[in-house]
Amino acid sequence: MQVLHSLYVAQIATIIWTEGAKIGLDDRRSVIVGLALAKSEGPEPNEGGRLEKDLFQGVMAMVYDLLSQGGRE
Repeated sequence: MQVLHSLYVAQIATIIWTEGAKIGLDDRRSVIVGLALAKSEGPEPNEGGRLEKDLFQGVMAMVYDLLSQGGRE
């Protein structure tokens, strides 16, 4: 689970770092990411990978949406 959380954090930081420059966040400060995910309900083995992938993509889409809204507040 720690590897999965590290992947989330690394991807979120990368999105903020790279996309931030496109919306005017040119100061390139360090990025600190805090993450809390609820434990998933142990799905069937074949479904688990798909559910995790969908969740990951949904979280990354939310990060992009927040950046596109100028979410620096």
